[in-house]
Amino acid sequence: MMTNKTRILFLEKYLLEHTDDLHAVGIQELLQVFEEQGEKLNRDTLRNDIETLMDMGRDIRISRKGKFLQFRIVSRELSLKELRDLTDAVSCAQFLTGSRAKALKKKLEGFASLYQREALRFKRIVSVQPDRDDLDKIVESVQEAMEKNRRIAFRYFEYNGYKQRVSRHGGGVYTVSPYGMAQKEDKLYMVAFSDSRQKIVNFRMDRMDQVRVLRDAAEPYPSFDLDDYLVSMIKMYSGKDRQIELLCDDSMMKHIIDRFGRDTETYKISETRFLARVVAQISPIFFGWVFQFAGQIRIVGPADVLAAYRDMLQASIRMIRE
Repeated sequence: MMTNKTRILFLEKYLLEHTDDLHAVGIQELLQVFEEQGEKLNRDTLRNDIETLMDMGRDIRISRKGKFLQFRIVSRELSLKELRDLTDAVSCAQFLTGSRAKALKKKLEGFASLYQREALRFKRIVSVQPDRDDLDKIVESVQEAMEKNRRIAFRYFEYNGYKQRVSRHGGGVYTVSPYGMAQKEDKLYMVAFSDSRQKIVNFRMDRMDQVRVLRDAAEPYPSFDLDDYLVSMIKMYSGKDRQIELLCDDSMMKHIIDRFGRDTETYKISETRFLARVVAQISPIFFGWVFQFAGQIRIVGPADVLAAYRDMLQASIRMIRE
């Protein structure tokens, strides 16, 4: 037999699962549910329990259908829109493996009614989760190091022509002070100060292995700002920061804003073109970003950056001709 407390908790759970702002349950249904649990209640007791839940802050709407009362919970800790947003965020999170993302989405469904769960299962966003089962552990280690202000050590790998992992630098251990994590182009990166290179560098977290949190204190870098650093980057690739002038067709403004932000310095120079002055890290990745627009975005300065871009293009042409 239920106590008063367990009866009220059971009632609250049932209402959360079986009602929402569009669906109600009648008093007859609730009496039947309790009877199936071995509890024979009268209408007054059930009504008093409903009022107790309302006094505790539950937003319960009471209405009538014919001569019978109906009840439904009309607001929750998380609205259906908020649950959809959270479910989409889980689907896009590259630090979650497929199985963990599925488990988290299942838990989010627990905040919804049975009817709302069907809406949550409709996939608005589909994202390929990483295939490394231990990526979440790597994320947790990096997070722990940042919280405790410590260095981490790890090995970094790439793939050879046989799709085999090959440790970089002959299997040498990297020691860094992590400052932040960022997701870019469906990849998760760690931004850190490298002991060996004595500068801020980026690491693909799905390429990190054997991560250990060290006892050594992290290298302080008081002037570092993660947001500013990310704005200055093109596709998370380490290189030297330079101010670059780009000649762009008007239709390319959306791409400039996407990469460099709305505060980017731009000047109209003709009816169809504008000049953008940006700060970017010079690397093959940056040059590849420029190349994809087939001349609609062109590097016009400084001269050494333009020369480096031409050298890369000419080297590619030579390889095609060989």
